[in-house]
Amino acid sequence: MVELLPDAIESFDVARSSKDAGGRVTQQYDADFWHKRAEEARAIAELMSLSVAKREMEFIAAAYDRLGDRAERTAGRKGSRDRS
Repeated sequence: MVELLPDAIESFDVARSSKDAGGRVTQQYDADFWHKRAEEARAIAELMSLSVAKREMEFIAAAYDRLGDRAERTAGRKGSRDRS
């Protein structure tokens, strides 16, 4: 049985979101948001004793980092369009 880690799980609240004036969720474009989620996922993975669960959480962390990288690239493209 997987141990529940209440403090870590509670801090791992991906439902947190920022909304713009139109009510649209904007964190998908926020690289820091995704990289922080990756850090949280890695911290949770460190606390896990089951290797399968730990591996899955590390996989999730890597996915969050990829989302952060994509957000950085998107921000770069938006910035270059804004300057032209």
